[in-house]
Amino acid sequence: DDLGVYSWQTGAPIGVLDAQCFRGFAGVPEKMMKQLLDVKGASLPASSCHEDVAGDELALLAMKAVKSDMSHEEAMRALDRRFDIENVDATGGLAVPNDMLCELLSPSESRDVADYVKALESAALAKEQHVTSRKTTVGKYFKPKPKKKTKQTPAPRWLPNQNHQRRHLM
Repeated sequence: DDLGVYSWQTGAPIGVLDAQCFRGFAGVPEKMMKQLLDVKGASLPASSCHEDVAGDELALLAMKAVKSDMSHEEAMRALDRRFDIENVDATGGLAVPNDMLCELLSPSESRDVADYVKALESAALAKEQHVTSRKTTVGKYFKPKPKKKTKQTPAPRWLPNQNHQRRHLM
């Protein structure tokens, strides 16, 4: 019954849609994101063969419909938050080595731990795949800022120029 404080916000209140953009629409069903896109007048993406990418693309379209001024970096961070919220096991692990834990458990419990470790490993692989694919996925909807071209100034010379006349003291 006593759950305590789950989370809190400091600063000015923000709208629900802005908060969902910040979270990358994590936990929002695809049906609801499609309805949001219909209300905002945005078109749906072409269906993709990979389910997670299609969900990410739908979330990116929803973020673009709600906050069109969102930067490329903010969109990438929002996608990372979305993945972390929806895949909590991808960031965790066992605090104790698997072998040591299995010595203390019954055989059926050891199998459960082994299955959990396999699930953790597959979640970690999914995280790596997400990180490699997110840049191209985000790049479809949010353009990165162009790199500033810095004017290269020549290094200060401490030697005299070749054309400079040298005086010899005799």
